[in-house]
Amino acid sequence: MGLVREVTHPRGQERSRAIALQRLLWEFKEMAITEVVFESRRTVHDNRDRATIAHAQRAGQASVPLSYHFALPTDEPFLWLADTLAGASRAAIGVGDEDYLHRLRAERVRICPADQAR
Repeated sequence: MGLVREVTHPRGQERSRAIALQRLLWEFKEMAITEVVFESRRTVHDNRDRATIAHAQRAGQASVPLSYHFALPTDEPFLWLADTLAGASRAAIGVGDEDYLHRLRAERVRICPADQAR
């Protein structure tokens, strides 16, 4: 599952990422997904993501029996899909070309708004 969120929070990219990650964790919980691989962004950022995950679990927004780890795209090729989704979203938002998003939807990629109420 991929989730796209524009950086709209006044505190910038890290806060926007945390909001998007919380939404993604909620989606995983709803879909009964208990094993996840996240793209590593170096130790300091991975630790921020771990804190966001722990907070979401305590708040009941994420599955408590969640197994996850961080990997690089060179070690986990499916992590490149996020770049594909980001590029398709940018084409749709930036120049109005939704062809790539339509193709992703045809391949069973679920696209949901990060700010959508839970």
